[in-house]
Amino acid sequence: MKDFDSFKLLVDQLFPGGKLKKVQPMTGGVSATVLLLEIELSKKNFTKIVLRSPTSNHSGLNIDQELEFLKKLQLTDIPVPKIISNKVLISTDNKKYIGMEFVQGMDGPSSELSQANLQEMAVILSKIHSQDISQFTSLPKRINPLEELFTFMPKGYEWKELKKYLKGLKDVSFQGNKTLLHGDFWPQNLIWQKDSIIAVLDWEDASIGDPMSDLAVSCLEIRYKNGRNGMYEFIQKYSNYHKINNYRLKLWLIYVSAAAQYFMGDWRLSKETEDLMRKESILTLKEIGENLILNENKGVRYEI
Repeated sequence: MKDFDSFKLLVDQLFPGGKLKKVQPMTGGVSATVLLLEIELSKKNFTKIVLRSPTSNHSGLNIDQELEFLKKLQLTDIPVPKIISNKVLISTDNKKYIGMEFVQGMDGPSSELSQANLQEMAVILSKIHSQDISQFTSLPKRINPLEELFTFMPKGYEWKELKKYLKGLKDVSFQGNKTLLHGDFWPQNLIWQKDSIIAVLDWEDASIGDPMSDLAVSCLEIRYKNGRNGMYEFIQKYSNYHKINNYRLKLWLIYVSAAAQYFMGDWRLSKETEDLMRKESILTLKEIGENLILNENKGVRYEI
């Protein structure tokens, strides 16, 4: 009841004469509290809005930065929910929220992704990476796959050779044309209608930098659902729209895999889900690491 009452004044401000009928939490990650509000505008006329507030686990854009970014994102051709207020909303218990329209659709498939799903994800991710970034220059930069990596790498003798290889690399900061990055582009951050993505959610980790970092995040998430072959099918589909630097993708896959197995204990996953994700993260780390070391021994040189 306390939560319900804390939003009444906010609803009055947004929808004069409207009546708050229901407040319910929405499922999501650990970095934000997301609430669905149902509002009666007039007799038999209802609307729904979503309020989103970062939690203490949030490490990306702060709420003011995220709102300003989302306002700019509304002007692009990326499908995103409409912002319902140009200001940060504050409930009577002094919590800050971003308000947006409720997009009716389905979360990402809970089981294996279809080829149509993979194709649509490749199209939308490449669209994100094709945006003019001149209006997004204030976003953080993501250009170095070795930054913080050694904090995330698993312990043990079996990783000694890979760590030695990685520590021996010279500057691998991205020198190409920076792109807009989502930062966490995976099926559950997308709203679907059949095989079409109608909204991309959760932009708190947005940045500009190396598009291979975004691709690596998606690849690992797809591997959890579709296995190793599915991951490479997605890479192939993405390559039809955007050039791939295979070496940099491998470095980012190492970073993303190491970070995932390091942090996933905080993600409130079921034991079965965490066991699967940890297994696939470690396998990805091993496979990519062994490939890099093998090519190094063969004298293969990569384009940075």
